[in-house]
Amino acid sequence: MTATPTTTPPPATAAPASETDAAPREEQPRRVIKKYSNRRLYDTYISAYVTLEDIHMLVLSSVEFQVVDVKTGKDLTRSILLQIIASQEAQRDSVFSVRALSDIICCYSESVQGTTNEFLREGMELLSQQQRDLQRRMQEIAVNPVRTMSEMMERNLAIWGNMQQNFLRSMGFPESRDTPSAAAQSRESPEPKDK
Repeated sequence: MTATPTTTPPPATAAPASETDAAPREEQPRRVIKKYSNRRLYDTYISAYVTLEDIHMLVLSSVEFQVVDVKTGKDLTRSILLQIIASQEAQRDSVFSVRALSDIICCYSESVQGTTNEFLREGMELLSQQQRDLQRRMQEIAVNPVRTMSEMMERNLAIWGNMQQNFLRSMGFPESRDTPSAAAQSRESPEPKDK
């Protein structure tokens, strides 16, 4: 159900946009945040104006939300998320190097965009999974750090090698033996030397 956009912002309130202010619910609907022409953001769930930092906290809390332009009804969620990334990059140690950002911009080429989207999605899923694995295995690392880290590295090399092969195959390149997984396999089963 889409609400009819209004052009006059509701009166400002001082309520913060923290999750602790809202009554706990088992399942919350997607929050709608309205963006007004004066650039202010209004969270309809808590009936208060919010900032990019408040929306950042919603992301960290895994709260689903959608940002819409009040006048046009256009979905601005991606634009707001990009603003949060730019803000974080300016305030803290950068996650993205200049080279990485340049590569991302090059990914907007029509010939590789679909393939790159899939590759980046798989990479981010891998990163999230690794973070969860690392948190779960911190106790194991304390007991036997070398073995645990070695196992994680081998698994990562195999996963990245498979992702790289899938990416190259989808781009029409032949399979390469220079990928991490191919290198790991060659270490496990070395070719016999000629005498």
